[in-house]
Amino acid sequence: MGAVRHAHDLLTRLLAALVACLVAALPVAAQPVPRSRVRVIVLPFQVHSARQLAYLEKSLADLLTTRLEASGSVDVLEADAALEPYRRGTGSEPELRAIARDRGARFVIAGSLTELAGQYSLDLRVAPSAGGAASSLDAAASGDDQLLDRIGDLAAQIAEVVGGRAARPRIASVTVKGAPDEAAANAVLATKAGEPFDGEVARADVEKLGLLPGVANASVESTQAEDGIDVVFQLVESARLLPGGEQTAGARVVEVRVRGNRRIEEAAIRARVTTAPGTALNAARLGRDVREIYALGFFKNVRVLEDVAEGGVAITFAVEENPIVRQVSVTGNDEVESDKIKDNLTLTTGSTLDYPLLTENVQRIQQLYRAEGFYLAEVKFEIEQLPADAVAVNFLVTEGEKSKLRKIKFVGNKAYSDDELMDKFKTTQWRWYSLVMTYIDKSGRYSEPVFAQDLKGVSELYLDHGYIQAEVGDPEVEATKKGLIVTVTIHEGD
Repeated sequence: MGAVRHAHDLLTRLLAALVACLVAALPVAAQPVPRSRVRVIVLPFQVHSARQLAYLEKSLADLLTTRLEASGSVDVLEADAALEPYRRGTGSEPELRAIARDRGARFVIAGSLTELAGQYSLDLRVAPSAGGAASSLDAAASGDDQLLDRIGDLAAQIAEVVGGRAARPRIASVTVKGAPDEAAANAVLATKAGEPFDGEVARADVEKLGLLPGVANASVESTQAEDGIDVVFQLVESARLLPGGEQTAGARVVEVRVRGNRRIEEAAIRARVTTAPGTALNAARLGRDVREIYALGFFKNVRVLEDVAEGGVAITFAVEENPIVRQVSVTGNDEVESDKIKDNLTLTTGSTLDYPLLTENVQRIQQLYRAEGFYLAEVKFEIEQLPADAVAVNFLVTEGEKSKLRKIKFVGNKAYSDDELMDKFKTTQWRWYSLVMTYIDKSGRYSEPVFAQDLKGVSELYLDHGYIQAEVGDPEVEATKKGLIVTVTIHEGD
């Protein structure tokens, strides 16, 4: 009966999450599908468990589908017709690619769930229909509620994999401030100068820095520079949390206070604190308390103050809240509507200011412009202080000119010439006569969805002539001041 009750409870949570996603996606569903959406197939999950969890095969796939479509960049195709071949097969990459090609999808997503004693492990493969290796994603969850959260996290990662061809800005510099051992801090960082900026990697580095000996808390801030992104990790030493040092270490705590909170209830902060009246004053415990308060995600600074009191010491946690985003605006955009840009943003009014998230949203706007052919568009952000500890965020867009498609290059093709491969292309390169023809047949314009269909024709050409192992890679786009150069690598096989 316990297993049945657990299955019912988890199914109820899944349905609630699915309904919430559908409701959130209603405004998006009422609009036409953007041209830049990527078509994918989500296959039913393979579930490995001694418990009765077979219903999760389709439920998890449905929830993942809804989360992906709510992102606004992914169009999920019906997978029913692909179900039986998938069940009979081995789940190998060639089989997954065949499913995607048969249904006209760019990617196919196959996932598995392993459950053991209430602990879940999620493993996903995102396989392209042609060219490139499959991407592997995984997540772990402790309990049912966390399992549903992980599906949302994976959906965000999948959307980035299938639609993330926009180049990430490079990291110009990485600085660590306040580290008790600077060498140890730098050793754990995955964020490196010269590498593409990734907000998720930066946040993971914050967690690793916070676990170093002698570190009470770590935070990260990313700002734009002329040559990329400057990333600053700020650390707080545990030794700084005990104002009286060794003189008061071990003293009896007679009172614990909270100061500086305005929007966040004191009870929420106290729930994270283990230092309590009657306990001995301990720097390690204070360090854990400060980390727990920071983990709430609402504070940019937490200090510990100590006052002499009758019978011991009074400890005050002085907090400084992150400002709230009250306004989000876009300026400089003429070719892409503001509403369309805002629909693609994950930064919303009412949320706390998050610098890595700001940088990620800059990338989202750049990617949207790339999908419209503006590969030289530049995006920056400005933060304006408002009353009541709030801020306004303005994204500044410099659109530049729409890039002309100057050259399409194929690499690795021996059986067919470039002209033969492009014989039925809708996409055409810019020529002198394009000044007239572009208004008739869009000559010299590059559109990712149209070019994807053109490459599907290349795959079919090879398959129709017996090249069953042929793989057509994803286009690599190089943006120059003169225009775009698109390179496609082909592995013909025998």
